[in-house]
Amino acid sequence: MKPTSVSFKWISKSRKSRILFPSLILSFLIAACAPVPGSAPDARTAVLQAIQAHLDAGPYRVVASITAGAATTAIHGEVILPDRFHLFSSNSGGPEREYIIIGSATYARMNGEWSPLQIDLSGLIANFIDHVDPETISDVRLAGPEDVNGTPALAYTYTYTNTIDGTLITSQGKIWVGAASGLPLKQAVDGEAGGTAYHSEQTIEYDSSITIEAPV
Repeated sequence: MKPTSVSFKWISKSRKSRILFPSLILSFLIAACAPVPGSAPDARTAVLQAIQAHLDAGPYRVVASITAGAATTAIHGEVILPDRFHLFSSNSGGPEREYIIIGSATYARMNGEWSPLQIDLSGLIANFIDHVDPETISDVRLAGPEDVNGTPALAYTYTYTNTIDGTLITSQGKIWVGAASGLPLKQAVDGEAGGTAYHSEQTIEYDSSITIEAPV
């Protein structure tokens, strides 16, 4: 099959909220035991430990949306870190596109057929899922217990500040960590990048049975 050229605007948008999920991804956290909302000495450590736990937790499904200005990108799919992704994306209600990324190889499904793309996304994806620099996270607070789709969790709020490709990114986030698993279940982020406000939401479901293979 002939390699195909395709736009990846949804990935560049995802980088604004890349603190954890890919996605991304991009555009999350261990439970702390403080009994009441507010500042907690262990909150920041708990969030950073949960982020690391997520990276080591194995395959998962992700559902995400990113709104920047008047544009909304919806993404859902499956991820096996560090370098296997099966993703579906659509922009502002347009047609949904399907991609598989394995290492340096990227494939797109168009008109029912898979084709390799003339693009290597491995570097971008690696950057997208990279470990979070602890210095970019501040003012972490335990908001209190909340459920995510019926699963008990602890919610944390935080401030994220970073410069990516010369663009200053600041955001206020909230992340829900499973009370039993210590794994991130959901994240919501509101911020600004390059003068454009954005909002993202992501939910995660871990499933060790997920597999992702090259389609051709």
